[in-house]
Amino acid sequence: VRDLKEMVVHNSKKFGEKPAFEYAGKDGKISKSFIQLEKDVFALGSYFYSIGIKDSKIVIYAENSYEWIVTYLAAVCGGNTIVPLDKELKPAEAAVLMRACSADMLVHSKKKAKLLDEFEEGETVFDVLKKACNRAGIQLEYRYTPIYESYYIEGQHKDTVALLTQRL
Repeated sequence: VRDLKEMVVHNSKKFGEKPAFEYAGKDGKISKSFIQLEKDVFALGSYFYSIGIKDSKIVIYAENSYEWIVTYLAAVCGGNTIVPLDKELKPAEAAVLMRACSADMLVHSKKKAKLLDEFEEGETVFDVLKKACNRAGIQLEYRYTPIYESYYIEGQHKDTVALLTQRL
């Protein structure tokens, strides 16, 4: 086995209908076989490809689940870069990281859907940071440097600084 795609196919052939994953559902235990896992991974991968998601960065912002695993495998098997975000991140923090990595697509759980409201098309990392600080009542000291198209941000202590560029 050379890569994850080969692993998914190999395990489907080798283990077939044996359970790959078992987890609690609303109506009791749910079991997904290795064959079902392969079908789900390649179905989602085909969907990504059909909407133009190839050689792209896909962010996952969700709790651990079967769907998380399928998304991860579908993205990687399709030649994409996967960017898993910590499920404990606040939506504003997740939005900053998503912008910083120049994600092409976000896959999220229902619980994390609030992230979509945290930023708007065309916003920079600085814009998101500024909104998050305003909501949290945190004073943000900064100055814009036109020649570098960047914001110089000072922290609470004068030795804590950050430089955020406009171009992401």
